[in-house]
Amino acid sequence: MPSKSAMGDTAIVAGAGVGGLFAAGALRRHFREVILIERDSLPAESDFRKGVPQGPHGHAVLKRGENIAESLFPGFRDALKKAGGVEFDLDRDAARHDFGDWRKPANSGLKIFSQSRALLEHVLRQCARACDNVVIRENATVTGYLTSGGALTGVTLQTGQGKVEELRADLVVEATGRSGTLPEWLSKNGFGAVPDEKLGINLVYVTGIFATDSFEDGKPLLCTLREAPPKVRGGTAMPIEGKRWMVTLSGRQGDVPPIDLDGFREFAKSLPDSAVYERLCNGRLEGRLQRFIIAESYWRHYEKMAQFPERLIPLGDAVAGFNPVFGQGMSAAAVDAEHLRIVLDQRAEAGAGLDGLCKDYFPRIAEAVGAAWNGTATYDLMFESTQGIRPDDYPQRRAAFLAMQELAVDDAELRRRQTLIGNMLEPPSSLYTPELLTRLQAHLAAKAGKAS
Repeated sequence: MPSKSAMGDTAIVAGAGVGGLFAAGALRRHFREVILIERDSLPAESDFRKGVPQGPHGHAVLKRGENIAESLFPGFRDALKKAGGVEFDLDRDAARHDFGDWRKPANSGLKIFSQSRALLEHVLRQCARACDNVVIRENATVTGYLTSGGALTGVTLQTGQGKVEELRADLVVEATGRSGTLPEWLSKNGFGAVPDEKLGINLVYVTGIFATDSFEDGKPLLCTLREAPPKVRGGTAMPIEGKRWMVTLSGRQGDVPPIDLDGFREFAKSLPDSAVYERLCNGRLEGRLQRFIIAESYWRHYEKMAQFPERLIPLGDAVAGFNPVFGQGMSAAAVDAEHLRIVLDQRAEAGAGLDGLCKDYFPRIAEAVGAAWNGTATYDLMFESTQGIRPDDYPQRRAAFLAMQELAVDDAELRRRQTLIGNMLEPPSSLYTPELLTRLQAHLAAKAGKAS
């Protein structure tokens, strides 16, 4: 329900995907009406849609993202479970083969859900539509922004039969994802170029959905395999609704999974363990194998711009797009939405308006994105094919990253902390206690001594 002290009449969200739905959850308490604008015709049930080409591939919501979803839409967890989301224990039911061996359980106590993106979006849409002040307009595309005095006042829409419409708003959230054109619009309208960081990762992944008679095969429900650089292959088998396995294989540098079933199986067979291969061999392929390419990961530093229009908030993939192997994208969008809700709550309590909102919002999301970005960038830069600037201290960062993985093999508490950080529940800085730094330095010194 909207709060009695609403900060405006109308908030518009461009995009009704996962990020846009999270945004609606953050806005609904502070605006009398929240309108999501979606270019697609949305399915009535759980189904993939053309506007999300990466939709048929594996998507995870990390624990913090799940917690935020529940706080934005109370009852979300129960609805997801009822719809078929598979809940499992990260320590007991998930396994990761990384840097040459299976990682031992982390004793994290965390449970998360596994499902297709189509089901996740469907449940979130149901949650949003159950709010009496949230409206989703389908088959409409935001084509531009209306401004006055350096602030947004609404958007222009293109609807059916080429009809153009203007829609006024007190606040606009840009959540159209990787395909959004906000940086181009800012540049063309006098706000300057958006400073950014990019890594050319050229990651290719292929996914198939395989029906099974049972999830009980003596192996963990979620199996993830990654070859250690310079090798580039990886694979994941995850359980989804309808008693099916979603199997995703990935590669780069031209060593990429085939889209024919026999070739797909051979690629899976080449991975450092047979777990993923066995899942797809024992399942029945539904539909066809589908390929998707992530050419680059990026971080747009809106917080560094000298000028930025008032009453405009970018969120989710409009801010940063990560290597999907780490499963951070949707949870990062949830974190952005949480920060938006926090700054709106603070302003409502203080009786402040919407002007200057981005100055409160941008530093918060820059810190959150930075925590996610730095870890994935350290990993991606290990591959010689990755295009991007390697910091002067990158050799030290890489050595520390690898040493941390080695220390974690026999340290359950370190593995627990890594799991909490990986699920965005704690900042990376929480890892570097004085005791651990002393151990890390000693480990690095011992390795250097053996190498000399």
